[in-house]
Amino acid sequence: MGWLRRHRVLLPGVSVLARQVSEARTVAEKRLHATVAGAARRADPALPGDLVATLTTPVGSRFSELERLRRPPTRTTGTAFARALERVDEIGAYWLGRLRLSQIPPNRMAALARYALGSKAPLLERAAEPKRTAMLTAVMRHLETKAIDEALDLFQVLMATRLLNTAKRKTEKERLSTLPQLEKASRVLARAAKVLLQELELELVEEQETDLDVAALWAAVEEVAPRAAVMSAAATVVTLVPEDENSAEVAMRAALANRHATVRPFLALLGESKALDAASAGKRVLAGVRGLPALARRKVGVKPLLPREVDDKLVPLAWRKAVYANPDLPQGAVDRDAYVVCVLEQLHRALNNRDMFAAPSHRWSNPRAWLLDGPDLDAVEEDVLAALSLDMPVTEHLAELVRGLDAGWKQLATRPEEAGPAAKVSMEVQDDGRVKLNVDKLGALGEPKSLPGYEALTRARLVHVDQYYLRADTIAAANAALIAA
Repeated sequence: MGWLRRHRVLLPGVSVLARQVSEARTVAEKRLHATVAGAARRADPALPGDLVATLTTPVGSRFSELERLRRPPTRTTGTAFARALERVDEIGAYWLGRLRLSQIPPNRMAALARYALGSKAPLLERAAEPKRTAMLTAVMRHLETKAIDEALDLFQVLMATRLLNTAKRKTEKERLSTLPQLEKASRVLARAAKVLLQELELELVEEQETDLDVAALWAAVEEVAPRAAVMSAAATVVTLVPEDENSAEVAMRAALANRHATVRPFLALLGESKALDAASAGKRVLAGVRGLPALARRKVGVKPLLPREVDDKLVPLAWRKAVYANPDLPQGAVDRDAYVVCVLEQLHRALNNRDMFAAPSHRWSNPRAWLLDGPDLDAVEEDVLAALSLDMPVTEHLAELVRGLDAGWKQLATRPEEAGPAAKVSMEVQDDGRVKLNVDKLGALGEPKSLPGYEALTRARLVHVDQYYLRADTIAAANAALIAA
């Protein structure tokens, strides 16, 4: 309109412009409806009829099939998650992923889906073709993505609240209940150990070259605690304090293995779901999830599960006792329930790390799928490098960073060896192969001699705020006087 004014071209009226814009939008909407409906018919001639059938209300029901598919699960249980997976399968049965709609902007499809979701089933049923097919297609594509997101959200909440947190609270409660018994036994052992150490220091066995008088030692110990009480306290400590370093984690996994009844309803559906996929770091976890249906059908009472039938690398150190050392099972048998819950915990962690993902999905999609590669990357690589102020190709830049990182780690590994026993930093290789970095406690630095002088100078230059403080009523009175003047 500015260009028209500068060139003194007669402007059309506002109503004419509004009508032209409306006509253009109508043409665009019709083109959108025709494109979406045409893609649905090309994918499957029966697909439009199947979508329209979701608008009918079955006998004995109060709402249509489309309305039923729109309703997500509302409870946090294993059965609710199984129903959520069934909902994913029902929507995925329409195979809307085969539609070729890449030429349509995603925001246009999202707007069409929002409009259709806000409409009742009778209104959609009365819509003319191809608008009806286009709206139903957009709605079902939206519901397909939303159903997967809601199912995986429910799985994360189920694992966190009904399994992990419940097992953790149970083990913490059990440990707290045994604390008074452990304290009592520890006090008895502490008194006995103190007397025993004192007697050993008095004996000086190495210097006098005499045999140790065991009877005298027991007599000294029995002055503070009877022998039976000391033996009972030692047995109590051995029972309540396991030899495992991560005893709390091991106990929590043992309690978590008892939650198999919570996950049993959805094992088959989860293992057979076609929505799950994995990156290279999650392929082993995905294979373990794919094997869950067979494990759920396995009658372990008749045919015990053997170690060669499970993936040992999916069982972390904290799970080994629960999976491989169940005293209620035959020697060498694997605890099926513990292994299943262990695999689900690995799935829970892999989803959070995005080593596993789902498609189609918004919240649980593969973030690597958005990375450019091939011709798409070649088209924008020059602009991206210029924006990052890089004057070399991406591969060379990454190789240089890798070389610098490798040199830094090698230098860090050699310095503690050069420092010898005086090194404040050490690296320890743990049982699981991971390297742990240990740093000695640093000593406090002494106070410099110049600090008191600086403190005195700072105090002298500080302004005493109370000398300039005005009461709130004084300020209010001054403001009132100014307003009156």
